[in-house]
Amino acid sequence: MQEIFPMSREMKQKKGPAMDLKFGKRILVIPDAHGRSTESFSDLDRFDAAGKLIRDEKPDIVVSLGDLADFDPLSPYKMKAAAAFDGKAVRKEALFRTEILNRIAGPTRHANERHRRGRHKERIHEPVWIDLEGNHEERWRRYPETDLLGHDFLQCESEEAGWIWHPFLKPVDILGVLFSHYFTTGVSRRPAQVNTILNKTHRSCVFGHTHSFGFDQKPVLGGGTISALCAGSFKPPHRTGEHEWSGLVMLEDVKDGSFCIRQIPYDHVLEKYGEGDYAQKLRTRRAQAAQDRENARHAYA
Repeated sequence: MQEIFPMSREMKQKKGPAMDLKFGKRILVIPDAHGRSTESFSDLDRFDAAGKLIRDEKPDIVVSLGDLADFDPLSPYKMKAAAAFDGKAVRKEALFRTEILNRIAGPTRHANERHRRGRHKERIHEPVWIDLEGNHEERWRRYPETDLLGHDFLQCESEEAGWIWHPFLKPVDILGVLFSHYFTTGVSRRPAQVNTILNKTHRSCVFGHTHSFGFDQKPVLGGGTISALCAGSFKPPHRTGEHEWSGLVMLEDVKDGSFCIRQIPYDHVLEKYGEGDYAQKLRTRRAQAAQDRENARHAYA
């Protein structure tokens, strides 16, 4: 298990509030987005909007929890169908996933280039980009047909784009918090639920996969707490189910296995940073609501 920003030996030995690190790191979590190359511009706009939010919010670490791309051509149901394997469609989806990574990181990198050209090195912000493999990406290594491009093709593309790749179900430790697409439980190895995961890991953990949002927290001996977060999804509204939540999550003050959460709903991200039709409708709706409130205030004044 790899550690990102591991705690020092002195920090691990100290307990209670007297910690060397007064303020923790900030981690932007991107849950299951299930991007498809066939999506409309309004749906693809969410990746550009997320990148602009990262540029402005300047988190220390950005973590994609997996299932960033849907890989619909590799669906088990379609692979069992009579249709032959479509290598071109699969390769298109793989390269589209790389495009998503570049869309997310692009605004920050473009801003850094401007700062370098302007000799404003103090403004440069370079977060750590973490890319977790989800079960949809894991399909790439499961089918022999994809070996034509290499079973490590997605990993190579991710690392070429500047992200740190982590294999499916191998948690990464970031400041004492475990991140994975999901955590397994029992002999059946089924995904653990947010209300039971802490009994298994005895560590703070963040995961996705179910597309629902959930949070649980428990005290630990010696003081402090451990937390479990199921971060939802980042799918467009017309593809988000009733039990699902869509948006981004900012983990604040992450240190020594503890963190606070700030939910950023999908509509908030798109309304502020989006450029597509859906984002324009959100802004129009917001302006109309403000006008209606102003009219009501004058009517009863």
